[in-house]
Amino acid sequence: MIKTLYPIRDTTLYQASESANTSKDEILEISKYVSSSFGPLAVTRPILQFNTTPLSASLSAQGINTLTTSGSLKLFISKEEDIQRDYSLVVTPLRQPWEGGTGRSTSTPIVTDGCSWKYTDSETTGTVWNPAGGRLYETAALSNVQTFTDVQGDIEVDVTDTVEKWH
Repeated sequence: MIKTLYPIRDTTLYQASESANTSKDEILEISKYVSSSFGPLAVTRPILQFNTTPLSASLSAQGINTLTTSGSLKLFISKEEDIQRDYSLVVTPLRQPWEGGTGRSTSTPIVTDGCSWKYTDSETTGTVWNPAGGRLYETAALSNVQTFTDVQGDIEVDVTDTVEKWH
């Protein structure tokens, strides 16, 4: 059986713009770059939220043991620039709840409602991530690290470990 889950909300957190919300952007960004205007390193981190209740209910109703299932996160690429030959992606759950917002990366002035690199909810409410950029479950049991070599275009990350632990 194949079940497809789509995020119920998503956004990209921008280290270079600590309080900007981009929840209404159609594109999620994964990047790490050095720029003189942003200091030594600028990182972006996409975050997604899935409603896993229907999946768990479906698996339980059919008596499916999660130890025999697999999960993957498919990422569809819209634009690639300066991709290294070898790179790794880490997919791991967040430990803190977060709020969506109404911003876009092109919003002028920046929109600060909803989560950002610094805040889980908004600049006005002021609940900060601890640490900035999102508090992650950093245990090996919940983290999925996948390394790619000479891969360009759409990618698929194996998230079976997280599916098994979360269900």
